[in-house]
Amino acid sequence: MHTIWDLARRNAGITVAFGLTLLATDVAKAQSVPLNYNVSVLVPTTSLSVEPDLAFKQYWKYAWPFTIMNGAGAVECAGVLQELVVKSSSNRYHFYYRIRTNSGTSAISRFQQNIGGVLINAAWRKDLKPAGSYFSPTRAGISPSWVVTFAFYHPLSCANGDTPYLLLKSGSPVPQMHPTWIATKTGYSTWLMTWGP
Repeated sequence: MHTIWDLARRNAGITVAFGLTLLATDVAKAQSVPLNYNVSVLVPTTSLSVEPDLAFKQYWKYAWPFTIMNGAGAVECAGVLQELVVKSSSNRYHFYYRIRTNSGTSAISRFQQNIGGVLINAAWRKDLKPAGSYFSPTRAGISPSWVVTFAFYHPLSCANGDTPYLLLKSGSPVPQMHPTWIATKTGYSTWLMTWGP
């Protein structure tokens, strides 16, 4: 004979197991998410196995050096923004950004990209090599002026930082040059022209 406590324990175990199964399923199916105006979303990870349309048909690599100065004129952060411009198997262009820092006393808290009116999805590509040694939960959203902001919960050290590739998955038929901003946690920033949707 089962007491009410035995039944409660057994049902609680089933509920917890079911919840963990759902959580594992959600993680396994993680993929790029659409970005909407004035709505902040958590940026997931994705991979080629989950989104086969990310397969590279052609790609181009770029390295954009940057330096962020503080108000006194000293270097607060310096590094390279690495970019991959990818023509996918669907003949649409996707854009990947990876931040590598090598000097400075601050940390990068924000990355912004003008997207020129194209709706996009976003994700981290941790399956692309090199995968980077740093990873932070990141929130993203689009402003009414067509700027995507990626905010890192844990700012990236300027002394020696290395992120995975951040994906902007677009339906863009052609790449365009747009301003891109990189900002530190103290509020100083720099901008450069990069390719984007």
